Order: sequence, then C-alpha cells, then structure tokens
Amino acid sequence: MKRMKKILAMVMAMAMVLGMSLTAFAEGVTIKIVEKDGTDSKADLQYVQAIKADTEALTGWSFTTEAIAEAYMSAFEVSDAQQAIIMLAKNTDATAYEELSIAEGLAAATASQIDVALSNVVAIENVLSFMENGMKVTGAGIYVIKAVEAGFTYKNMAAYVGFGEVDGSYPVLQPAEITAKKSSNIITKENQGEAADNAVAVGDVVSFRVESHFPYIDANAAGKKYVIQDTLTGAEFDMSSVKVEIGGKDYTNMVMPTLLANAPEGKQILEIDLSGLIDNGNSLANETVVVTYSATVTAVSVNNTVEHDGTGITDAKPGETNLYTGSITITKYDADGTTPLAGAEFVVARAATGVVEDETDGFQANEGFEYATFDNDWKLTGWVNNIEGATHVTTGQDGKATVKGLDENTYAFIEVKAPEGYSINEEPATAELGYEGEKAEAVFTAATSMTDTRLNALPSTGGIGTTIFTIGGVAIMVVAAGLFFATRKKSSK
Repeated sequence: MKRMKKILAMVMAMAMVLGMSLTAFAEGVTIKIVEKDGTDSKADLQYVQAIKADTEALTGWSFTTEAIAEAYMSAFEVSDAQQAIIMLAKNTDATAYEELSIAEGLAAATASQIDVALSNVVAIENVLSFMENGMKVTGAGIYVIKAVEAGFTYKNMAAYVGFGEVDGSYPVLQPAEITAKKSSNIITKENQGEAADNAVAVGDVVSFRVESHFPYIDANAAGKKYVIQDTLTGAEFDMSSVKVEIGGKDYTNMVMPTLLANAPEGKQILEIDLSGLIDNGNSLANETVVVTYSATVTAVSVNNTVEHDGTGITDAKPGETNLYTGSITITKYDADGTTPLAGAEFVVARAATGVVEDETDGFQANEGFEYATFDNDWKLTGWVNNIEGATHVTTGQDGKATVKGLDENTYAFIEVKAPEGYSINEEPATAELGYEGEKAEAVFTAATSMTDTRLNALPSTGGIGTTIFTIGGVAIMVVAAGLFFATRKKSSK
C-alpha cells in the first residue's frame, strides 16, 4: 500500500509540473533522425504522436487515440491503457519514467513487445503523416516514426520528447535525436584466392564469398522470410565446403544449406534459408551474413549470381561474378606458309621451356612437365605426366585446331603425326596465353602456327626393268612381219 501511495504521489507531482509548464512549449523543439556517423538521414519519414502529456491520467500520460491505445495494449497483452504505458516506461531511459521503472511488481516489457507495438501503430491505416527531418513539435510524449529508403530496411523508431533543465520557473522540452537503425539491402559476391583475377582453368577448385546484412523485419509481418540463393553456371558446388556465419558466429548447421532439385539445366542453385532465425526483437538485424564455399570449374566460363529475398527488402540488386578460361588456336601450314594442312596431330604441354629435343625419342618432357587431355570438343579435362597419355589434337580442313579451358600460362604444341606426304616438324610451336588489364573480363585467346615440309620423291632402285625389252621385241616383230609379206609378193610374180 505504501508503494502505491508513493507512485501516486509521484504521478500527481508530474501532473502538476505538466500543468504549469504547458505554456512554455509553444515554441517547439526538433526531432531529428541521424545516421551512425552523425549526418542527417536521407530517408523518407512518416510520424504520428502516440503518447501525450495528460494531467488527468494516472501516469500523467495517455495515448492520443483509442486505436493507438489498442495497438500498445495488444503488444503488451494487457487490457488497460495506463498499464501499457507503465510497462513501456520500464524500457525507456526517459527521465520522467525513472520512478515508475523502479517500482516493484511492474511487469517488464521486452524489446520484441516494443517492436510489435510500433509495428501495430504504423499499420493503422491513415495514422501516419509525412515529416521533414528536423521537424518541430510542441508537445511532450512519444512519437512513432517510420523511415523508408531505397536499398535499406529500417527498424520502426520511437522518439521521446521529454523535460530538461529548469529554465527560470518552468521546465523546458528537450529536442530528440535518434540514430537510425537500418540494414543495407546490398548483397555482394567475390572470387577469392587464385581466382581473384577472374582467370581459371577447367578443373580448378575456386573459392567464393557472399556478404549481406540481416534485414530489420517488421515484427507483425506475415510469412517472415530471409533467403539467399546462389546460382552457379559452369561449375559445381562442393557442398561440404559451404559455411554460413552471422555476426562472426557459425550458423551452418542451423540453416542447412541445400541444392535445389528444380534448377534449370546447366545450373546449380544453392539455397540458404535464414527465415527460422527471425524473431520479433530483430536480434540479428544488421548483423553481417557471410557465406563461403568452393566449386570446381567445368566450363570455359563461369557465371555466379547471388540474390537475397526477405520481408521488407526492396530494390535489392543481385551480386555477380564471372570467371574465364583461355583458348589457343594452332594453324598448320605447308612450308609456303599459306596452304593450310589438315590431319596434323599435336599434344599440348605446359610451358615451352620444359621441352627438349632427343635424337631417339623426339620431344619429351623434363621432370615435372605435364601434357593435356581434352574431350571431343578439345576442352581441357586434365593433365598427365607422360606424352603417351596425352590427347592428340588434330587440325581440320582449314588447318586449325582450337583447345579450350586453359589458364594463363605458356604452352607448347608438339607435333606427333604429320599430314600425309609431309614430315614432322620437330620444333614445337609455343603460345603465351594471358589477358589484358588487372582482371580477365572475357574468355582470353592466343594463336600460334607451324609449317611442315613436303617429303622428297624417292629414286628408283634395282635393274633397268623389262620395258626396253618389250619395246625391242615389238619392233623386231614388226620388221619380221614386213619382210614376210614382201617375200610372198615377189614369189607371186
């Protein structure tokens, strides 16, 4: 009973002070929304005064409308408006509430209850009015503010305009400055490690990093969600490498990253559903979300697009990275340097400096030298340590053969079979494969060529053959026939 009398006495004193000071508030004070760095917020702002000074109320305060009172009572699960204000008082640092907040037996409002209350208020149709940042108000109380800015989600805000130092005989209103709580809707993607320059080879294992910020989500929103989807084309995820961190803490096992079964042909989609981590208190809001993983390159170029979708997220643009491989075209010519030759066969080796000549075995590798294997489309499939295991790349009718899926390096084309009628060129053709600038921006290419020498005509061997005897025999037979017919003609005369 003594405690209640103390509370009531304090409330009456507050009411008397309010009554005496109302005329001092006419000039007004400002409410300003600022960023973390202290600069003015650029958000579009809407507001409503939710609680006002009321000398006739138990607490000295009352809600401005019945609808707003219902919004708070519903959030605090009470049926009395004054009790809702008392519960709210326990969670504010406003000077006017200090005595109430230490009174025993008063229920404590949680952060989530306050979020729900503010959400209830802004959801009331036509309750909000637009405001300029730094607007002036002339009454003490609680002002509910909603902020909207493209590319960000905001937490609903409540500004307390209270009493400050006594000026002469009257207390004066103090301006309110609120630091906006917001999270960026931007999601970023980057290649890491050796893939940071965007240049890779088919078969390389590359690392990726995704970063976003957990959004502020309306406490009363239906179907709350926050989902990240990463679409990979030209590579395959290593699911065992996927890691999800939020605020530096590992959440991988809590969110269970999965591959979608209905991904379009040629693509893989990694989905990370963070919806189960959303609570009314927005406890993870604005925490940095980092997803890392590795993947194996399977195509001559890789596209990686990541996007996120969540309650309240607007104007979100996907993050995107690309990786590229290189290709080399070799052209085989006749010794004239212009006539293309089909049917020449080559093996491709890494680094021309590793190729040496040997009189018995032709070209062979120094220790550690590698030879390429390719599929039917001459796309790289791997490397072997012996020339016998390498793929033979064959020139077409235009004398050309193009190998694909290579990283930047120097490569040697070693001829292992010459076109019919030509001799093998024992000097390998080399090509330096690279890209311009700091990073590869497209599939990068190089070209090289080789000429072959036509085989010389072989001389005849053995005796002079039978042709001359055949010709001589025919001639003798002709002469003999002529003599025979001439003799018969003379005899008949």
